[in-house]
Amino acid sequence: MASALSDAGKDAASAAALESANFEVCQSAELACDVACEYLMHSGEQHTQLRAGCASLFNAVSTQVASRQAERLFAWFKSELAGICSGAEARVEHCSAVLTLISQLLDATVAIPHLSHPSMVELITSAFATTLALHLSKLQQLEHINEVVTEIAVNECDLVIKTFVLTCSRLPSAVGNFFSSVFNGSNTTKSLDDKKGPKELLQALIQICLQKWCSKSCLSSSGMAIAQILCLCGSAKSVAMLIQRVLTPVKITSMEQSAGTAGVSCLPVVSTESITVLHSPAGVLPLMSIIRGVVLVPPVTEDYLTLQIPLLEGERRSGTLLYDYVLPVALRVCKSVSVQFHAFFALMTLQACLVRLQKVISGISDLSEIGNKFLVSWDAFFKTVFVDTLDILWRHWNTPAANVLQQSQQNFTILMDLHRTIFPHAQGVPQFVLSLVQKILNLSGEHRAKYSPLRTLLSDITPTQMLQMCPHIVKTTLVSLGVFTVRLQASLFLDSFMEKMAKMHDRQFCEGQIISPLVSTLLSLAGKGDESFTRVAEHSLPVILRHMPQSIPNIVHAISISGAPHEAIVQTLISVLTYARSSDLVDSASLQTLVQAQTPFSFDSLLSECLSHTEEAVSLSALELITVSTKSLEAPTVAELQLMRTFMLLGSAHTTQNSRQKIAGLLPKFINRVRAATNTLSPVEQQVRAFSNWLADASVATLYPNACRERMLFALVSLSILVKSFPPDFKNKFFELYTPAKATLLLGALCTPVERCRLAIFGILQSFPQPLPGFGSIEGVKLMLQWAVHLIRSPRMFQADTGARLLCIVLTKLISGSSWDVQLTVDENSQWHISVTSLTAPQALPISAVAFSSQLIKALKSQMALASSNLIAAARQAPMHGLLAALRHIVDTTHFYAPSTSQERALLRTLLSDLCECIHKVSAIVLPVVADLAPEGYDPDVLSTENHEHSPDLRSEEGQLVTVCCWLCVKETSLLVGALVSLITCKTSEELLTVSQVKQLGELLLNVLLSTRHKGAIEKTAEGYKILCDKLLHSTSPELRLLPESWIRNVLTSLGSPQTQHITRRSAGMPFCIAGVLQAEAAEKGAVNYLLNMTIEQLLQLANPSETSESVQTAQVHAINMLTFLLRVKSVSDYVSSFLDRIFIIIFECFASPNWAIRNSVTMLFESALNRGVGVVSFNEIFSLYPLLYDYFLGFIHKLSDGVSSELLQPSMFSLLLLLSKLQPYDTTVTTKDPLPFIQMVLKCSAHPYMKVREVASAAIVPLVNPVSLPSMLTQLIQCLPDEIASGHSHNCTHGVILQIHALLQHSLDQASNQEFLSQVLGLLTPKMWLARCGGNSDSHYCFPISTAMLRLTDMICCHLKKISPLNGGLHDFLVFAAEIAYSAATIQPNSKYVGSSVMLCSHQKAATTFSLHITSDWPDISTSGKTLVDMLLYFLQHTSYDVRAVCLNFICKHHYWPSLSTPKDLEVARLLYSMVFHEPHLKCLKRVMYALGSIVKTDVVNRNDLFSFLKALALKEQALRPSIVVLMGHVVKGFLGCHHSVSENENLTFFLELVQSDSQPACPIPRRSSIVSALETIFVPSALCHFDHSDPCTIMSLAQVAITLLQDDDYEVRSHMARIIASSLGHTPLCPPVATEKLFSALTNWCLNVPPTSPENPSSAQHQWLAYLVNNICLSASNTPLFDSPYNNAQRLFEVEPDNFFSEEALLVQLSLQSLLTITQFTPEQQQQQQQHNAIKQELKTLVTPHLAKVIERLTTMTAWLQTTITTSIWPQWLTFEQEVFGAVYSVLTAPVLLKCAGPEDSAPLLVVVQECVGRLNSAGILHPVLQHTLWWLASVSGAPTEKLPPTGLSYLPGCFLLS
Repeated sequence: MASALSDAGKDAASAAALESANFEVCQSAELACDVACEYLMHSGEQHTQLRAGCASLFNAVSTQVASRQAERLFAWFKSELAGICSGAEARVEHCSAVLTLISQLLDATVAIPHLSHPSMVELITSAFATTLALHLSKLQQLEHINEVVTEIAVNECDLVIKTFVLTCSRLPSAVGNFFSSVFNGSNTTKSLDDKKGPKELLQALIQICLQKWCSKSCLSSSGMAIAQILCLCGSAKSVAMLIQRVLTPVKITSMEQSAGTAGVSCLPVVSTESITVLHSPAGVLPLMSIIRGVVLVPPVTEDYLTLQIPLLEGERRSGTLLYDYVLPVALRVCKSVSVQFHAFFALMTLQACLVRLQKVISGISDLSEIGNKFLVSWDAFFKTVFVDTLDILWRHWNTPAANVLQQSQQNFTILMDLHRTIFPHAQGVPQFVLSLVQKILNLSGEHRAKYSPLRTLLSDITPTQMLQMCPHIVKTTLVSLGVFTVRLQASLFLDSFMEKMAKMHDRQFCEGQIISPLVSTLLSLAGKGDESFTRVAEHSLPVILRHMPQSIPNIVHAISISGAPHEAIVQTLISVLTYARSSDLVDSASLQTLVQAQTPFSFDSLLSECLSHTEEAVSLSALELITVSTKSLEAPTVAELQLMRTFMLLGSAHTTQNSRQKIAGLLPKFINRVRAATNTLSPVEQQVRAFSNWLADASVATLYPNACRERMLFALVSLSILVKSFPPDFKNKFFELYTPAKATLLLGALCTPVERCRLAIFGILQSFPQPLPGFGSIEGVKLMLQWAVHLIRSPRMFQADTGARLLCIVLTKLISGSSWDVQLTVDENSQWHISVTSLTAPQALPISAVAFSSQLIKALKSQMALASSNLIAAARQAPMHGLLAALRHIVDTTHFYAPSTSQERALLRTLLSDLCECIHKVSAIVLPVVADLAPEGYDPDVLSTENHEHSPDLRSEEGQLVTVCCWLCVKETSLLVGALVSLITCKTSEELLTVSQVKQLGELLLNVLLSTRHKGAIEKTAEGYKILCDKLLHSTSPELRLLPESWIRNVLTSLGSPQTQHITRRSAGMPFCIAGVLQAEAAEKGAVNYLLNMTIEQLLQLANPSETSESVQTAQVHAINMLTFLLRVKSVSDYVSSFLDRIFIIIFECFASPNWAIRNSVTMLFESALNRGVGVVSFNEIFSLYPLLYDYFLGFIHKLSDGVSSELLQPSMFSLLLLLSKLQPYDTTVTTKDPLPFIQMVLKCSAHPYMKVREVASAAIVPLVNPVSLPSMLTQLIQCLPDEIASGHSHNCTHGVILQIHALLQHSLDQASNQEFLSQVLGLLTPKMWLARCGGNSDSHYCFPISTAMLRLTDMICCHLKKISPLNGGLHDFLVFAAEIAYSAATIQPNSKYVGSSVMLCSHQKAATTFSLHITSDWPDISTSGKTLVDMLLYFLQHTSYDVRAVCLNFICKHHYWPSLSTPKDLEVARLLYSMVFHEPHLKCLKRVMYALGSIVKTDVVNRNDLFSFLKALALKEQALRPSIVVLMGHVVKGFLGCHHSVSENENLTFFLELVQSDSQPACPIPRRSSIVSALETIFVPSALCHFDHSDPCTIMSLAQVAITLLQDDDYEVRSHMARIIASSLGHTPLCPPVATEKLFSALTNWCLNVPPTSPENPSSAQHQWLAYLVNNICLSASNTPLFDSPYNNAQRLFEVEPDNFFSEEALLVQLSLQSLLTITQFTPEQQQQQQQHNAIKQELKTLVTPHLAKVIERLTTMTAWLQTTITTSIWPQWLTFEQEVFGAVYSVLTAPVLLKCAGPEDSAPLLVVVQECVGRLNSAGILHPVLQHTLWWLASVSGAPTEKLPPTGLSYLPGCFLLS
């Protein structure tokens, strides 16, 4: 048995069996113990894992058996440890393995004798010291190794440290006695120098803590280990004195003297240098880890933390370690740190201190006893423990870091538990708690430090008491739920608040406190279109409804009777019902009853209204209400199925990307319920099956070629969900998605220019069964291959990509696993030959994939040969990018089916070798074109220098063709490399790519990045490069893992080489070479980021060189650009931010460079650094985060004061001011740095000669001034202003001081408006107000900047005075005084003494005008020289300065001050505005005048004809004013409606209609189209479309047709706004654009049928206009199609002509027009009068249709012949009608013959015969697109042709826009 077990344990594989105590193999425990001991003693270090298994087995056996081996184990351990200590076994891995076995044997039930012997403890300690020293040395040498290696070494070091901590905790007495004997000198056998183990161990642990690579776990373990050493050094008192020394940053002499005085001999356990480092900024984390360990380590005997010890400083002589050292140091560090992780770790340490403090005082009830315990007064104890701790937590509560915020909350909870321990609440709530609650309640709702502590304080205070202290707490909390930064904390507080209130009070009380604030908050936010409503509802309703489920009816009732706008009520109701349903508080039946009982709506009508709502948030809430159910297997109701159909039709063409993402999350829930209902005997089983198939049909058919992008993407979302819920192996076979018809439709839709659609369709087809339905034959395979080969040869990117994806589908769905042999060959003329034959047996999947790919590679080689000799011919006939894309898709999709046999792997290696060779050759061919010096093209001479036969001109079609094809080849080769990297298995024996191949591929990508300047090529290459680097950095192969580092080093080395001299701006692809590696490194959690640190260090060195040669400066520019790029890369920027102090220093140094390129590049770096590191920190925090900056800035300030190179320092000085201005306001909780030098510099800048510097300096002063010293600062600045006119004061200085006063005062007033403070400031400012009159000089010499600044300062103060009521006498007098000054300053007229100051005068007048209007409107009782607001407006509107007029007009428009015309002066203002339209020369003012005039255009003041005539001439002259002109014209036209028109008015109306029709076209800019919408809103609202009789029918009809165009605008806001207008005008609730379009067509058609004609024989002009519009929609699209007049060939077109409108669908207008015409022709009048009217309409329709019939039939005949000819020559007949232009043209022609139904029998009879003949010919010509086939069937039924011979479409439903279905 022993022999068998021995043989079983000879390799590492048996270690697992031994570790699991393999008693099944070895029945004898004694034998197992013998074998385990034998292996422990004699196995070599290569069997480390086996040793661990033996140790586990040894520990598992019985004590009696294992104890017999104890002596042998002791001997083995002793020899091993001695070998480590002597250096004989100095390999760090071996040492670690031996020591980690100690932890396993210490856990054993067997007590090993002599293990606690002093000599053994000494050996163990020395071994640990030696091992950690080896680890430290090893890690310090790993600076040039990959981060993965470093992380492994750190983890091994951490394991050793944890083993030491375990050893100390299991052998406390033995280890303590040894340490005590060593450190206290009681052991006389050896001196301290001989016993270096403990000291070396301690120093090694401290050094490990200080390293950058030290992880969080290693840091905690090291701190615990150091604490173990310190706490085991002797008696409790000596331990306390030793820790006291470590925690006291004082000189060694004073410490030793103090220690000697105390009678304790403290040998130098911790060196002075170590103590100094621990108390430096670099030692924050080690110090915190030591303190945490000291607090957590349990005392061996007496508690040293509470033992009285002599204090080293301060007035008190004695104290305790816990209160006087541990807690203060923890508080000090928590207060000073700003780095996120440092703050988190410091708060963790503080938490440990508070927990230990709570344990100490848990049994003390008397306050005096607490003071005696810590030798302090109770007040001092309370301040330190509670007040100081709260101040720190208060600061950290408002941090954006989630982990710091959470840790702060935990500390606060412990602190309040500590307070409750001292003050039980039996006698009421302590005053401290009440004061704390009141202070927190007074905070703003956006403050992070509000709701988390309030939630904790609910344990001390009741919700009722909170409501008494703050009655609006519920309302404030609900509003705060809309704030992103506090919503989670506010939600948790609301939950606890509701829970406690529900327990203490009845339902009526709770409803009284909750329902009203909830309803008012939701209604106030609803309908605004922002995210606030959604956030509040999402975080409040689930909480409130969960605690108040019985109150749901009352909440619904309160919403319905609130009187709020209908739209707000609907949105709020839907939200409440949705959350009630999702919380399972009501079921479907109860929901309908609830709505009908508590609201005026029915359930179905409410949901239908919401599903068609304009706002997507409302429709999505309704969708959620339909889909959600807490029971995933709950069957949907019939009503829900019908509503879901409604939504899928309405939302298909009007969804944004965000909405589709939300739908993709909601729809699967409903589909899962549908799927569950199909597997049961549910009463709705048939309905859900019908719905499933309907949804599949509707989604597939919606992918018709002319569908808009939104419609296709929405359908693909639905299909993706369906294929996941109903896979091909779904057991119920009713689901009809995987049919030949749908597969054909999807394959045809794959050829779309929209890449996202191609990707989604490709994924859906990959989910289809194998073989692909409809193509499971040799003919089907050959047909698809022919189509794929045809497309892959196209130079157009989307067609080539479609062909590539088709080849992949052929492989995955037709060839793999089948019995077909496919042969693809290419002849010398680049013609493809396809052969498909049958095999006797199917091939293995990997072999078939390799064989098919090999043929593609052969074809690629033939194309490469052609490209090498004639690049133009290759680009035209055989572009290589298609085959490269096909190979990439094959690799991405199949991974060659993971070959498992050696034969398969050998074949694949050969294939990959050929493929890598092809990639290199293709790059060599195309790179000279893409990598030319021209940024986005190439120099034609390059081709001739490379011995090419042809050199095309770039500007020609051939040049464009070559450029595009070469760029696409670069893109595909890069992405193909990224795909090939996925084949790396990290298994050496099974690796498919060699290290050499991977290296060459990486160098190829680097070459592309470093040589090309084509932006698209760079981005795609960088994508593949990043994938490659990510795979390599995670590889276990050292050779592969080191490649990215070598690439980075090569790039950094080449920065100054001649090859980089011509790199374009921002260094082109060079930053991507660095970022690709660093992004891959940063993607791994817990990484050491060695490469990042190394790269940033080198970039910083290159960015700040000591030399100034040309090559060095080139490298400097590239390094700066790389730093800028890295700061903008999200995944890397957080790590780069830690170097921002050095980056800022480089920035300021480079600003002084004489080289423009350096200054230009560093400006971009400065912008990125500001955005990254300055925006959210205060003055003190920035220097805590970036400690190097403070001293550097101080030195820079000294240089400025000394005048050293002042001209060169000016840019840096301005940058420093800009940096300071971006800081947050001064943080009073942190005072680590003195801002005085910066304040002095900024104050000096107030006198700078450049005004921009003075302005930035005024912004920079705010973050520097402490709020406490702000009043004194303002006083000093105001006193610096001169009291009277004097020629001696500096104008620049006075101006700068006023700007700084303005900035400081505005900041203080924004925080709080204090009447007493303002009174003091105004008392000081009043004597200085003369500066607002003349700016500091006599009246003959104005200083306008000073007066302007003073006026703006006074204006700002007066605006804040408005918030204070009532005003005291002093403030009122100041207002009167200021008003007089403002008016006098505003009435200055320019004359000769202002020559040369025109710009300054304009600014002065603008400020004075603004101030005068504000003070007159805000304080109407203030007399301004007897002038009222109307007087001021009259004066300023006639001012000679256009700036003054613009300010006045802005005031009118902003405050909506429309003249009421009730007084003569109001009438005068209106007349003045009207006259300004004709005479205002300035366009800016004219725009404002037009806006203001819109409100009075209907009054008698305005002559509408004259105004319109002027606007008409202006519209033709000033294109920039067109939007404003059109809106004002809308107001004028509305005044024309309903009146008898004169000749001039008719001309004006005609011009307006032509203008809106032209400006509403998609090619017009969006502002123009938006102005048309605004003009239509003026005309249509409130109900112009409902009451044609009261307006001008012809005008309204023309404008309605414009509205139809705008409802299909591709701008979301334009079409949504138009939809809201149409809905309002028709009397509907807000509608989405598709529904609004249908409603408008229906309304116009019904009006046409119901309005009496002009005479019994003739319809009205408006009716004629509508009929003509419908006929033209059908006829013009069919007649204006030149496609059928020539053979079809689009293969050589390089670029698609982008449509002006991506959203518009011509088919939709055709279908809606057809529906309207059919409604008219099929109308059955009920009365005789209606019969005459209808006859007149039909006769008019006949008259309109007849001239078009011949042309329509001619087009039908021509199209039929064209299709017959073209289909027979097509590769795949059906593919032809999948082309967008072919589909649209054929569809238009097929639908036009419906006009025959509108013509008379005598006209239509002979033409019907032609139609029937064409139907028969089309039917025999071939297969059409299913939509066209359906249209052909309908045309046959209209013309009377037989329909039974027509093939079926394969679909039971066609798209929602095809209404005829």
